[in-house]
Amino acid sequence: MKSKLRQKIPKCRTKKGLSLVELIVGVTIIAMVLASASGVIVTGYKTTIDNATRNKAAALSASMNDVVLKAIKNCGFSEQSKADEQFKEDNEPVYAAVNNMYQNYLKSVGVDPATSPRNVYFSSTGNFSAEDGDWQYYLNTGAKRHLADGTALGIDILGVEITTAVAAAGGFEEIVSFVPYNDQSIGT
Repeated sequence: MKSKLRQKIPKCRTKKGLSLVELIVGVTIIAMVLASASGVIVTGYKTTIDNATRNKAAALSASMNDVVLKAIKNCGFSEQSKADEQFKEDNEPVYAAVNNMYQNYLKSVGVDPATSPRNVYFSSTGNFSAEDGDWQYYLNTGAKRHLADGTALGIDILGVEITTAVAAAGGFEEIVSFVPYNDQSIGT
């Protein structure tokens, strides 16, 4: 009885390996898995670099904004008409301070400012474009800020709004700050 049972079960011992078709299919599947995995890794790496670039640009924009803010505070403008006279494209005190900060930045990263074509640009419209440079700023001398005083009315404060922009991955990182005029006609 044992011999009849053994004859019915086929033996699976074969000395054949993989066929060429099986080998090609296996290699193709492995290549597809590796390609998709490498795509995810490359995308993650690119996102990390873009985020680092944007963070650095935001920090530089904040530094530039601080320089412009200090230059404006040092001017001590009392009203908008005096600020309008000063804040033009050829604004010397603000432009010189911002440009000096930029030149110091170039030196700190090992770039000779004399050979660098980059510069800080004043934007007369507030629309920042890569064609106009990597570092830009805009001044709105007629800006208002509304301060709530606990009543429905509140108070409007007039001053200069400073917007600085540094080029980064996919656009500009902008920082906005506000400097009130020394003299305010406060009314309700």
